[in-house]
Amino acid sequence: MKKRIRIRVRGDVQGVSMRYYVKEFSREKGIVGWVTNKKDGSVEIVAEADEEILFALLELCKKGPKWAHVVKVTEAWEDPTDSYDEFRIIY
Repeated sequence: MKKRIRIRVRGDVQGVSMRYYVKEFSREKGIVGWVTNKKDGSVEIVAEADEEILFALLELCKKGPKWAHVVKVTEAWEDPTDSYDEFRIIY
């Protein structure tokens, strides 16, 4: 079943390739949506795909790339909007 998830990753997660890490995984798995750095130092992700794949994305975010130090991950599940056709980084 297709779902939408909004993920916020906190810790040392900017400047460590977190956005590229999420983007590459998402493109491999057919996830659509976006990832961006936030002014508070966190990374926000909005993604749409099958629920099982989004759970895998959530687990990936909890680990982060090897240079990251993830302290907290929050999630909010939503109904999909079908408004994305790819996964991209928002600068």
